[in-house]
Amino acid sequence: DPVVLVGYSSGGWVAHAVACRLEQLGRPVEGIVMLDSFSRARGMGDRFQAAVVREQSDRFEFISAPGTQLTAMGGYLALFEDWHAPEAAAPTLVVRAADGMADGAAPSADRTDDRPPAPEHARTITEVPGNHYTLMERHAESTATAVDEWILKLP
Repeated sequence: DPVVLVGYSSGGWVAHAVACRLEQLGRPVEGIVMLDSFSRARGMGDRFQAAVVREQSDRFEFISAPGTQLTAMGGYLALFEDWHAPEAAAPTLVVRAADGMADGAAPSADRTDDRPPAPEHARTITEVPGNHYTLMERHAESTATAVDEWILKLP
């Protein structure tokens, strides 16, 4: 059956890496979806990182094993520190949060965009309501719809 790999945040890089490895093994995937994943070349930026730490600490009550999650997140970031994404043959969708993290507003001509840039190799980028966290929480339906619509257009 056709497979589309999906990863959220730094997990999008895991999905990309797995897809590239599967291509090498002759088992290519149909697509890669990176949910609010970011450029490895340009980094996250101080305002975004500070807002993520603040938001993450507010969510500890919703996380069953916060130490494990934070350790995994640090591990992903360290793992990909010097990693250069190989080109994937599979089409790639980045679903990007429309709102910034630092102030919760969408970027505009008079508002600084604190969102990290999308991965350079992504062929398709779409924005959905919410920030880095809320696109997977209260805006999960619109995020899922964006992914479903893209998958239905795959050859």
